[in-house]
Amino acid sequence: MRAFYEIALQRGGGWLMFGMLAVFVGQLFAFFRSFWMRRRQRYNVLLAVHAGIGFCLLVLILNGKGEMQHWECVKPRFFLSRLVFELPWAVIAAIELVGTAFVTITIINNYRYIKRNMTPRAIKETLDLLPVGVCFAGENGNPAFINLRMNEFGRRVLGHVVTNADELTETVAERGREYEGASTEGSGRNASRLVDLDTGETVLFTTATVKAGETGYRRLATVDVTEQARITAELAARNTKLREIQYRMKAYQVLAADMFKEQELLSARVAVHDGLGGLLLQCRYAFEHPGAVADAELLEMMRRTNRYLLAEAEETPAAEDRLEEALRTARGIGVRVVMTGEEPTEPKLRNILGLAIGECATNTVKHAGGERVDVVITADEAHWQAVITNDGDAPEAEVTESGGLLSLRRVTEDAGGTMRIESDPGFKLTLSVPIV
Repeated sequence: MRAFYEIALQRGGGWLMFGMLAVFVGQLFAFFRSFWMRRRQRYNVLLAVHAGIGFCLLVLILNGKGEMQHWECVKPRFFLSRLVFELPWAVIAAIELVGTAFVTITIINNYRYIKRNMTPRAIKETLDLLPVGVCFAGENGNPAFINLRMNEFGRRVLGHVVTNADELTETVAERGREYEGASTEGSGRNASRLVDLDTGETVLFTTATVKAGETGYRRLATVDVTEQARITAELAARNTKLREIQYRMKAYQVLAADMFKEQELLSARVAVHDGLGGLLLQCRYAFEHPGAVADAELLEMMRRTNRYLLAEAEETPAAEDRLEEALRTARGIGVRVVMTGEEPTEPKLRNILGLAIGECATNTVKHAGGERVDVVITADEAHWQAVITNDGDAPEAEVTESGGLLSLRRVTEDAGGTMRIESDPGFKLTLSVPIV
């Protein structure tokens, strides 16, 4: 079999040299790949020795070929190169095949190792995909591990990537604000801060101390809480508005209580005014016109008035119809009520009309010197209306609502209606109530 030096300068020798170069490149790749994966030291040493052998063979072959071409000799002058070139070419080819097989097995083994084991590179790539920033630093502040999100946060806060955890922590402490949801145990280095970035984002920055065996590390973490911060701000604004409403409600309760007292006092005054006023007018009319008012009717009215004023604890008789009572009171004080139109049947309207007739009859005697009250009632599908006038003197000035008239307006408006008083050319009261 021909020796390698016999074909070294031929085409076949060139292919063998190229194969040796390819094997060496594969050996380097396998070694650095295994070293980058941080595999066991013995495994990496084996790959380094294999790559070293390949490098030596490649150097000897290239050197021998160079000497043969330069000196135009049959064999290389350097004895190690001459030993290699005196080997049969098939041995050189077999060495290359063995090297190729070894490199192939190594690459396959590394690939399977990556699939079956958690490598540092896999951990780094996984943490880089997290939506949170993570950094582990030693006690001196030098980062032992940091992912892309934390470096991005460092560029926005510091203007550069994180090179020292203490620098980042101090900057966040100055720039950030206290996080209300932080644990009360967190203080100093173990604390939480909210940082508002120039991009409009809000980031929660937290620090803590962790241990890996006997070695202590500082863990820095960042979380994007922009949406939570927005919701918290909205809730705070709403709480402020609710507190304002609460203060207003308390003030309203105090005011409403005062208004209720005044309203009850007004109602009591109106009731006393109506009861005593009607009774006194009846008594005067009875004295001035003997026999015009039945004694029994006058005594019954006096008894009801006294019972109301003295608030006797006896059973209250059944409520009488307000309109009938007003007509009876008008007769008792010598006022004739002339009603035109259909008398209402609904209790609400009868109550309003009774209050109006009673008040107008009393005022006709007291202020106008009249003896007749005219009531004109009209109604359609939507409204009921009553117009009340008298035959007394016209008011000398505009009528001021007080007492009974004020109470009548309140009752009318509570029913959704309106009340209008005219003084010229004579007194005229108009009531309009919607029909439900």
